[in-house]
Amino acid sequence: MLLFPEAQKKAQQELDAVVGSDTLPSHGHLAGLPYLNAVAKETLRWLPV
Repeated sequence: MLLFPEAQKKAQQELDAVVGSDTLPSHGHLAGLPYLNAVAKETLRWLPV
């Protein structure tokens, strides 16, 4: 995320829009977070655990 701050900003905007800033994300929010899901998958692709 350090190399791509615009991706981090877009993921944060999506998270704030779907979940809100006063709520913790839950499993029920996953369907509304496609960009954040893609960022997580891409991060794991770059550095698999």
